Amino acid sequence: MVKIQFISVQTLKEKTVLQDNVNEKLLNIAIREFQDIEMKRILKRDEYLRLEGELLKYQEGTISELEEADVLLMEYVVPVMCYGALMYSIPAIHTKFTDKGLQEDRDLNADRGNKAEARADYGFKLDSAKRSLIEYMNEARENPTHCGTIEDTTFNFTGVALPDTSIDYEEQYRKDYYKAGGGRRV
Repeated sequence: MVKIQFISVQTLKEKTVLQDNVNEKLLNIAIREFQDIEMKRILKRDEYLRLEGELLKYQEGTISELEEADVLLMEYVVPVMCYGALMYSIPAIHTKFTDKGLQEDRDLNADRGNKAEARADYGFKLDSAKRSLIEYMNEARENPTHCGTIEDTTFNFTGVALPDTSIDYEEQYRKDYYKAGGGRRV
C-alpha cells in the first residue's frame, strides 16, 4: 500500500521555524517517522488508516474534496504533525552518520543555540497540540456529527421512499401561489 504523508515538507517549513535550506530528505524522514510512530497511536489504527486512505484518494484525484469531518480533523492533525516532525528532525539536523561514525554538525556560521530549551519549548507545543487533537477525537466519538453513510429511513414508516432534495419551500409556495392566481392586482 502506498504511504502518504499527512503534511508536506513545504507545510512544515511554512508553519515552523525551519529555514528553507534544511535538507528535505531529513525532514521527509522525520515526518514519516513521527506519523508512523505517534499519529497511529494518537488517532488509533482504524481512524489513521481511514484518514490516510481519504488523503490518498484526494491526492490521486479520485475525490474532489475532503469531507467536512476530515477537514476539521486535519485542522487538529497538522499542528501535531508540524511540532512532532520538528522534534523528530532536531537530532537528524544536528548530527551526521558517516563512514567514520557519528559526527555533530558544526557549522561555523551557525549560532549555537540551546537544544534543550528548543526541545522543551517545542515539546510543550507538541503536547498541547496532541491534547487538543485527543480532546477533539474523544468529542467526535461521543457526539458523532458525521455519519459515513446516510441511510434513507422514510420508507420504513411511510411506505414511500422520499428523495433527499433540497427544496426552497418559500420559493415553491410563491410559485404555486402565483400560478393559482393569488397575489394578482386587479
